[in-house]
Amino acid sequence: MAELERRAAEDAHVSQWEPDELTREICIFATAHRHRVIAKTLAGGAKRLAAYLDESHAPGVLGSIAGDDVVISICSSPELARRVASKLTDTPGE
Repeated sequence: MAELERRAAEDAHVSQWEPDELTREICIFATAHRHRVIAKTLAGGAKRLAAYLDESHAPGVLGSIAGDDVVISICSSPELARRVASKLTDTPGE
């Protein structure tokens, strides 16, 4: 039962979390692979994106590593990784 409650809470958090406009502008591409989100950004944008994912408490993101234009974020589950990657590349309102 506790597992179902935890998943319901995660689902609610994912539904409410939305990346800000600047994050959407600098993120060119994002995909999920297992527990990881790999995001390609405009040149020099990776540190900003990684900091945003960590500080905004993006659902399930345990931590992020940034280069110049690539971010790798580790998530608590493959499902949350897929959902975060999707939110980074979605247009608001879709």
